[in-house]
Amino acid sequence: MSFSSTGCAHAPFWGVGYNEPDEVTQRYIRLLAEQEAVFADPCYTGKVFRGFVELVRDGVIPRDENAIFLHTGGAPGLWGKEYLDHMQKQLWSSDEHITVMKL
Repeated sequence: MSFSSTGCAHAPFWGVGYNEPDEVTQRYIRLLAEQEAVFADPCYTGKVFRGFVELVRDGVIPRDENAIFLHTGGAPGLWGKEYLDHMQKQLWSSDEHITVMKL
């Protein structure tokens, strides 16, 4: 296994940039929330979870092996402007007079 200049031997999991929510990572954050009721921030933990799932999916981490995903925090990142702006577009109605969550 050879490592790139970023230290990652596989696909880049950092998304579009630092603290910038991207659609692929957002799908993994939503998966973790829906399946395990665990919330991940889009800056670090969400991107790590994306990498973890993709490494299992791609067979780099064998499916029949024990593996642990360690959530190290990041809850304050859920309330950052970038994340809230991104989630506003996904979860709330654009009608000024009513607010409806899209689930």
